[in-house]
Amino acid sequence: MPKQLALWLALCLQGDAAVLRAHKKLQVQQGHRQPLDNFNNMQYHGHFQIGPTSVKGIFDTGSFDLLVMSTRCTSCSNQAYDHASSSTYRAEGTMVRHVFGSGSIVSMRGYEKVSVGELSTSNQTIWEIMEHHIPALDVAGVDAIVGMGPGYGPGEMRDATLVMSLNVDHFSFCVQRGAANLPGYLYWQDPRGGADNSDFVSMPVVGRNHWAVRLGSVSFKRSGTSAPAEASGLCESGCGAIVDSGTSLILVPSAQIKVLAKFIQIQRDCSNFHSLPTIHLSMGDHMFALPPRAYVIKTQADGQDTCQSGISNLDKTSRVGPVWVLGLPFLREYYTVFDRSAMQLRVATAGSGCNPTPYVNPSTSAGNYNMTLADPRGLTVNTTHTVDGPLSVDMRFATVPIWAQNNTEASLDI
Repeated sequence: MPKQLALWLALCLQGDAAVLRAHKKLQVQQGHRQPLDNFNNMQYHGHFQIGPTSVKGIFDTGSFDLLVMSTRCTSCSNQAYDHASSSTYRAEGTMVRHVFGSGSIVSMRGYEKVSVGELSTSNQTIWEIMEHHIPALDVAGVDAIVGMGPGYGPGEMRDATLVMSLNVDHFSFCVQRGAANLPGYLYWQDPRGGADNSDFVSMPVVGRNHWAVRLGSVSFKRSGTSAPAEASGLCESGCGAIVDSGTSLILVPSAQIKVLAKFIQIQRDCSNFHSLPTIHLSMGDHMFALPPRAYVIKTQADGQDTCQSGISNLDKTSRVGPVWVLGLPFLREYYTVFDRSAMQLRVATAGSGCNPTPYVNPSTSAGNYNMTLADPRGLTVNTTHTVDGPLSVDMRFATVPIWAQNNTEASLDI
């Protein structure tokens, strides 16, 4: 081939590559709002592509790896992904045991093209599941777990998360409440969630391995009272609060659950639901409210509806204090942006249809947290945008963090 032709072809290829990079950058800037299917109000699943295969997965801010059910698992009823049918798969072969709070998984490392809507990456690390002991995955028909932690996972692997591989700086989560099985949404590179949006307040992330913020005072406010009452024994010296999309409930240290129980006494027949207090959490420099609808759940027992607390125990401490986990109940109340470039969480009130509405400081609001407020843009902000009652759930499908029960160590490196 003449040198001039070779040079011309090289320049053309460079031009095509530049156009492709620019196109991919534009796609990321435009973002992608991904619907999440509601499974019994305990899990939310989103659809995406691994190679040629469409799969559905749990998008988990509390982990890092992308694990997928595969044909390598001969004992699995779900074998969603077959590497042999993919022309974009590359083998690597390392085998690892992942220990989740609800069971363990053995998997094999490889590389594959992964696409979410118009966003895609051609060399994402995936872990093909070869064996697992998590019954909830089989019952829910989940094909994958997609880790969305704030950086590289702990350990020596240093694999990029899918968020990193897609060059996404921030993403938002919101899950709806109200009518049964309303969907949630994961918004990749959410254009509404930027640092310049005054509807949001921000909190610095203090965790290296988790989306953790500082939790200060915890107080309680009953309807009709003028000010919340603080409780001794709850984060007086500070706690760490992890916001986790892969956790179904709110998790609190056992000793602090005993303190909470003095303020929150739920009747099994739900008869005192409307007289229960709103929990106020001071995080960063802001106050956040969890009304009874956020922490009371309704389950079936012997064919009868039974109300109980959606707060469970987790005994871990960290360098910033005892650990709380704010799972799906927090994301039903607050539209939350996870920003890995600024290492902060940005939070607005979750509005109807999972749209952000201006953050409201519950400490400066008169009366009960359930109220209608004026929005300076001329809109109406109704903080009771959904049915104000206990959420019906099936506890068989509840999920807990990947790290919650994987060892007996009391300390967690957040």
